[in-house]
Amino acid sequence: MFKMFSTFFDTPKIKENEILLFTTFTLDEAVLVSLLTEYGVNKNQRIIVYHDIMRHRNPGYLFVHYPKSTVYSVILKKNNNHCPVFHTKLWARIENKKLQKMVITSANI
Repeated sequence: MFKMFSTFFDTPKIKENEILLFTTFTLDEAVLVSLLTEYGVNKNQRIIVYHDIMRHRNPGYLFVHYPKSTVYSVILKKNNNHCPVFHTKLWARIENKKLQKMVITSANI
């Protein structure tokens, strides 16, 4: 798992004009900042995160450390007494509107 992280962040090194895109069910912004800091992601990197609105910890923390970041909360509606599932865990590096690298971090996707 850790090799996947280092490969995503380091091979090749993230460029300034790349966008980092993360989708996740549970978002703890402090944990994400810790991971980004550990791998030396530039504080001016553009970061976009989509997550389930009901699973959000430390809102605003990412923006304080990465001012070009945006967090989108996805509102899941219940249908027919079934709880909706938004378990997608995807990381992507996008440059010039083209996918450069993608990692799927969940077996459920």
